[in-house]
Amino acid sequence: MLKNLFWNQKERRVRALWRLLLLFILGTPAIYIVVYALYFPLAIILLLVHLRMALPLLQLVNTMLASAVATLVLTWLVVRFLDHDRFKHFGYHLNKNWWLDFIFGSLLGVFLNSALVLVMWLAGWISVSRLFFNQVTTLPFIVVLGAWLLNFLLVALFEETFARSYPLRNFAQVFNTPSIGSRRAIVLSWLLTSLLFGFGHYSNPHVTLLEMISISMAGLLMGLGYILTGNLGFALGLHMTWDFTQGNIYGFPIAGQTPNNLASLFIFHQHGPIIWTGGIAGPDGGLLSICAFLLGILILLAYIRWRYGKIQLFTPLALYKNEQTKATKLNNTTSQAEI
Repeated sequence: MLKNLFWNQKERRVRALWRLLLLFILGTPAIYIVVYALYFPLAIILLLVHLRMALPLLQLVNTMLASAVATLVLTWLVVRFLDHDRFKHFGYHLNKNWWLDFIFGSLLGVFLNSALVLVMWLAGWISVSRLFFNQVTTLPFIVVLGAWLLNFLLVALFEETFARSYPLRNFAQVFNTPSIGSRRAIVLSWLLTSLLFGFGHYSNPHVTLLEMISISMAGLLMGLGYILTGNLGFALGLHMTWDFTQGNIYGFPIAGQTPNNLASLFIFHQHGPIIWTGGIAGPDGGLLSICAFLLGILILLAYIRWRYGKIQLFTPLALYKNEQTKATKLNNTTSQAEI
């Protein structure tokens, strides 16, 4: 019985709960190790070549670079040696469809944020207080802006792998019992990981229940692209540009956080109803963001219908090894099993 608690005899691998726990337990120390391993050699090199002015950018990017590198490497190791699976099955196929989904997600992030700002502007809830704001005065505005874009790409890689890609596939395989089936298992995993994603931000500054619900809605939108295509490209693109556009184009707090070394095209002053604008928490804490994410879901479904021919759940997410290979052969290109 003790062996069955930890070992799945049918699949001949460690059970999903322990794989997930191991990834989460090892994740934090792995990130800190990589942070220090990367920071000090790079800082010394910058000082030796008299590029002290670039140190603020190193401080900005280093933590998220370490988080992304540590998460991807650790997840690959867990997938390879505990899941006995292939890393590409966790949303990283990197084929033509993946890159097109990434581009579409990136454009959608800019569009949804811009639509949200336009609504607030037309309602008279915001006004421009500054232009071309740059706290890193030793470096050109465009350079700092580029560093922030890179930073949010790394944030997306870290969070989408750690909080969506790996757990969603594992939960789907756990839930995929004869009484539930693969499609219901994927939907349950999608809902669960989205809730965990939203309420996992409980420690953010100025957090409110509405903000956690809003971020859960963002999780539903980003997870929807994953469960319909099997690709993580859409989620990564949307996550990157949603944060970048909100913080570095329009100058709002991002999920309640206003970071140091900020550079932003606009800085807006908010004076509308907090329940709609989010107030000090930023747009993620208001009802307008929830509306934007609902609009994003409709746009995504239209894109999937146009791009892939029909709206389908990618049921190989809930299958393991031989079952997945068999299911994929029945699949035309990247998805199967109509909703």
